[in-house]
Amino acid sequence: MHARTARWACVSLGIVFGFGGCSMPGQRYLDAESQLDGRVVMQTGFGVPDGWSRQQAWNRLKNYSLASTSNPPPRPEKSSENLLEGQVRMALNHVGRAFAVVETESLRCVIDPSDPMRWIISSEDVMRLAKSIPP
Repeated sequence: MHARTARWACVSLGIVFGFGGCSMPGQRYLDAESQLDGRVVMQTGFGVPDGWSRQQAWNRLKNYSLASTSNPPPRPEKSSENLLEGQVRMALNHVGRAFAVVETESLRCVIDPSDPMRWIISSEDVMRLAKSIPP
């Protein structure tokens, strides 16, 4: 009887630990990076559920501010808005690989009111650029 109970316990644990991890939702950490004319000017990182599409992850940018790098975007004088113009490349990378990438000629940003060294991409531009991301 003990052998049967032990075998049942091993099978049960195998199911819980072997297959349980596959059905449990996980997280994907994304590095967001904005380049202007080939220089990284802003970056941040955030987690999204594994099952999210590229567009869903991209839309998360509306909720995050990006830190200025050592090559900060030009700061507007007496304005909280900034328009990056030129070759603008915005990328979400997962484990060093491109997850969602968009290239555009302009990107509108607003200074984060809680930290003047951080930028928030305008909601309109996040939505505009999301349309060019493949599903």
